Amino acid sequence: MKVTLKNILFIFITEKGGATVVLSLIMIFFGKDIFSSTFGQILFSIVFIITYLPSIYLQIEYYFRNRNMEVSIVNKSFIIKRNGEQKTIEFEDIDHIIEYPSGTKKGESLFGAAGITLGCYHYMRIITKSEEEIIITFLMYPKLYELFDTFDGVKTYKLYPWFPSTFIK
Repeated sequence: MKVTLKNILFIFITEKGGATVVLSLIMIFFGKDIFSSTFGQILFSIVFIITYLPSIYLQIEYYFRNRNMEVSIVNKSFIIKRNGEQKTIEFEDIDHIIEYPSGTKKGESLFGAAGITLGCYHYMRIITKSEEEIIITFLMYPKLYELFDTFDGVKTYKLYPWFPSTFIK
């Protein structure tokens, strides 16, 4: 698992596809009317900010969090390559894993239920017994939620944050 251009484009297109179509249709049919008034310009700006900026921020945050990192899961251990250094963490050395799943796959969050565009952003925080912390975002593996149930013998917790930033614990 690692951050690739393919993953970034796949996520951005699937995440923004619906919102982009709706905003494009509004612009096609009502664009002249919207931008001819100050109220319309302010309203469109608010809709744009609510719809796009949080996702763009998360995309950039997740990219910088995992850009020089590659993770493999082999024989009940994580093999983490970061900046040319390789480290192996056995499942038995993991104290717990905190999953921050999105609600779009299982309908478990407000974002997933409402179809708001932040709904697909998810990540996991791995805490070792030596209190080291590793964060794996879905930019490394878009279907990261599939891994959530595969950690045999490791305590896993699920938290549903209002805003899925890796800086919020």
